Amino acid sequence: MGKLKRIFKFFYQENYDIQHRLLNIILLSGLIGIFISSIVSAFLGFKVITLVITGFSFISFLISLWIANGLKKPQTAIVFLSILANNIILPVMFVLSGGMQSGMPVWSLMGLLFSVMLIRGKKAYVVFVLNLLGFIGAIIFSYLHPESLIYLESIRDVYIDLIVGVILVSGIFTLIFKYQSYIYEKQKKEILNAYKTAQKATDAKTEFLSNISHDIRTPLNAIVGYTELAQKSFEDQDKLKDYISKISIASNHLLNLVSEVLDMSKIEKGMVFNVE
Repeated sequence: MGKLKRIFKFFYQENYDIQHRLLNIILLSGLIGIFISSIVSAFLGFKVITLVITGFSFISFLISLWIANGLKKPQTAIVFLSILANNIILPVMFVLSGGMQSGMPVWSLMGLLFSVMLIRGKKAYVVFVLNLLGFIGAIIFSYLHPESLIYLESIRDVYIDLIVGVILVSGIFTLIFKYQSYIYEKQKKEILNAYKTAQKATDAKTEFLSNISHDIRTPLNAIVGYTELAQKSFEDQDKLKDYISKISIASNHLLNLVSEVLDMSKIEKGMVFNVE
């Protein structure tokens, strides 16, 4: 279990974007699917060339997995595998497996959707068109040269191959959609938590501003009031000194309050300042 967790964490790191993670799902499940498909092919008595192509597909998936996670180039891996699979591997397997009388149309559908789901930007459309041409080309070739097709030995084998293809492809897409739903729910919770945290911070800031505005008004009112009294007490030096002293105390209090507000503002902005 420990090794499986480490493998899972490696292929589904938090710093990987959603396309990278989905690519890893497809590659890992594809490797399992190819392995199972090769066993079924051997059981159904497919030709040796079919098993060779299956092995080539397995190696191609491994190379794509290395490009995506070893070289950290997931988009390159997606384009590489998409073009290779849809324009070489799947058309050849289409011919070697009996064309439309096999499970290959299901795998071809997965290959077409694969590029649209994971490739970014305009490259997705270009690669999709190339892949679609590869699939159409395989159908046209099988129609014009039916003698080149290697059909399965019985209708039972056709059904088995089709059922295996549907099970594996639907299983892969189920994993993809389930993982997308998991990521969506996780991101929604994170956004909701961030919103709640921000709301609490906003409420605390509002309360702080309300309190600090009240605290600031107190020395300001004292300064204004004692200033007016001082202006009327020039002849009484004792009262004048007392008023000036109280104005000085209120001014220092106000200065300290303003300094605290400015210091808190610097902390929020991440500014570094020295306290002497």
